Amino acid sequence: MARPTIRDVAARAGVSLGTASRALSGNGSVRPATREAVLQAAKDLDYRVNSLARSLRSNHTASIGLLIPDVRNPYFSQLAHVVEQSALEHGVTTLLCNADERPEQMAMYVDVLRERRVDGVIVSPFADAEQALAGLDDDAIPTVFIDRRIPDSPTPSVTSDTGSALDEAIALMSRLGHRRVGFITGPRTTSTGIERIEQVAAAADHHGVEVEWQEGDFHPESGHRAATSLLGSGMRAILASDAQTTEGALSAIVEQGIALGEGLHFIGFDGTPATALIRPSLTYVRQQVQEMAATAVDLLVRLRAGEIVTSVRLPSTLVLGGSARPAADHLTEERSCA
Repeated sequence: MARPTIRDVAARAGVSLGTASRALSGNGSVRPATREAVLQAAKDLDYRVNSLARSLRSNHTASIGLLIPDVRNPYFSQLAHVVEQSALEHGVTTLLCNADERPEQMAMYVDVLRERRVDGVIVSPFADAEQALAGLDDDAIPTVFIDRRIPDSPTPSVTSDTGSALDEAIALMSRLGHRRVGFITGPRTTSTGIERIEQVAAAADHHGVEVEWQEGDFHPESGHRAATSLLGSGMRAILASDAQTTEGALSAIVEQGIALGEGLHFIGFDGTPATALIRPSLTYVRQQVQEMAATAVDLLVRLRAGEIVTSVRLPSTLVLGGSARPAADHLTEERSCA
């Protein structure tokens, strides 16, 4: 049986071919009653708009690309989910690409997105990614950075401002009586890694705390290694820089049988379903992941419409749990760092 065409829809609704086309594309010049008749006819016939043909006429594909560093990271998985759902609210589908923190893989996916003629791209970049992303500029594809950014790049971004939350985290460790704090950093190849190192250093200087640095790579294995090293040196106050590092560090702490909140004060990042099972509850820096993702989609839609947009920085929050909380604050659940 032949698939119904737009001519069939027009005939069933009793309108011209042009009117049917305008009604199906959402053109505001069509009267509501006529549009309703056309949509009902399309539904009755099980008609599906030929999206490829429409994209060739309008230069729109109603799709965007989302290029993230590591799909295994629950933080980026959550971010991807919200981007997808937010895009669908705009009638746009999302092509998810995983760079695996490798510039050559990012470059490959940039080529794929260019070939697919996506309407825009949301990307979380890392060091050496600037050249890989140059193709998006060559094709004038609207682009928004999310979570991370490239210094001095004119590309608009949506990122977290974790400075206030990390300052409060160091202040909390000081209130708990610690003069030394171990910090498991992120890689210096990312803007978030560099920023959090600078923010912790500034907070430590402000509160008179010495920091023992352990560089990680935003993966659980590095968190486990770094925490094991810090615990071996007698450290009893540890701060992790992201969700994956937090999980790795917690696994090392559990292996050694150290009681959180008693033998060790620990502050993590971005609570996940796994860390929600920790007892006592985890003290952690919470980023506005959902707001970040929804804002990035909004900026991209506005860019595609020709608007001028500016970068957005969203404040973070320190959520207090039993893993690091003064006894006097036992009823406090969180402190805003806006």
